[in-house]
This record gives sequence, structure tokens and C-alpha cells, in this order.
Amino acid sequence: MSIRSFSFLTGLIILTIVACLPEEFATVVPGNETGTLAGSVKIGPLCPVEPYSTQVGDTYSSRQLQIRSEPTSDIVVSLNPDGSFETGLPICRYEVDLTDCEFLG
Repeated sequence: MSIRSFSFLTGLIILTIVACLPEEFATVVPGNETGTLAGSVKIGPLCPVEPYSTQVGDTYSSRQLQIRSEPTSDIVVSLNPDGSFETGLPICRYEVDLTDCEFLG
């Protein structure tokens, strides 16, 4: 496994763990049925040794988070140029994935 694949997978695992923490770590306000999912994605280094041969677009804003849950359809959230994101969601458990990562190995 290359360093870039390892770095990407480590970041994605941390993001997934944080998104899936047990309910006792979440602050739920009685009467509220929605919450906010916010954070940042870190990708890189994209070419620690050899430059990538094709253009992959802007590192962050060309990718999106795909958020899935059983009761709702998939939700797609765009990343800001610095990798940060924020969106309102119904309170639920979600699976989070990053789109357009085929070049990462």
C-alpha cells in the first residue's frame, strides 16, 4: 500500500468513526429532529514521489461527500476548497463516502 493510499484511508476511517460515534457522544436537543454534520477532509500527499500523469482536478472542490442512511435517500455535499463541509441532516446514523477517488489507488 502506498503512502498516499494509507493517508487517504486513515483520514476516511477517522471521518467514518466520528460520524458513527454512539449516541451518548451526540448532543440531542429535545424537540429538534435535525442536526448538523460538519468537518473537514484531508487528502494527500497526492504525489509524494512521482507526479500523477493526468490532471485530477482541484483536490477538494472537485469531490463530494456522499451521505447514506436507511430512511432517507443519498445526500451529496460539496467540499469547500479547503476540504471543509457542513450540512443539516435529520438525526440518524449515516455512512459517509468520498466521491471521485479512483486515482488514489
